[in-house]
Amino acid sequence: MIGDGWRLMMKRGAMVLGVVMLALLAGRGAGGDPAGEGSGGTRGTAAKRDGNFAYVVPGLDGRFYAKSVPEKNMGTKGTTKVYRVGMDGDELLDSYDWYAPKQFQIGMELGWSPIAGKIAVIRMHDEPEALADDRVELSFYIGGKFLKSYTVKELVALGMSPLGHDAGKKGEGMREWVDYRVAGWELGRKPNEYFWSIVMGDGKKVLFDPLTGEVAGDAKDK
Repeated sequence: MIGDGWRLMMKRGAMVLGVVMLALLAGRGAGGDPAGEGSGGTRGTAAKRDGNFAYVVPGLDGRFYAKSVPEKNMGTKGTTKVYRVGMDGDELLDSYDWYAPKQFQIGMELGWSPIAGKIAVIRMHDEPEALADDRVELSFYIGGKFLKSYTVKELVALGMSPLGHDAGKKGEGMREWVDYRVAGWELGRKPNEYFWSIVMGDGKKVLFDPLTGEVAGDAKDK
């Protein structure tokens, strides 16, 4: 269903997302982001939390999108639904029983697996606020099913850098951050093979299999 222009579409989507994120971060900076200068994305020490809001995340050059709707003003209760855009109405593909807060992370990203013929989702957790070894940071899903989650401790072992570990400097409604970046969807060596690409704080790029959520190896190995 998705043709050979996939890599081009992903690059275009990444460029658009990058522009949007830069604009959002610039707006936060102008408003006096309490996390301090240069703390955008997943880097920084702490930032103040606002209320939840519904939002959509586009994917595959706008052919699909995810809509995340909160049940309450705070927390992760809610729903996230993935749709295919159609001429006569959008088609519901997958449903998840969680809301992905979008305060300090970008919430989630979408990818398409030609092998599975399904939409893959990577979720960047926004709660809890305290930085602890067992705090879940990333979760992987595909086709409406949960695959695997990774804690701070597990990601640090892969090269992620913990930041803002001094809880004494964390105020109410703040969140301590860690250092990693979701680089997006990366083409493998085999036909129709794609991976989630995560750049850790030490600069190492780690690939995750969208079909299982398991670590597929370093980028240099693929």
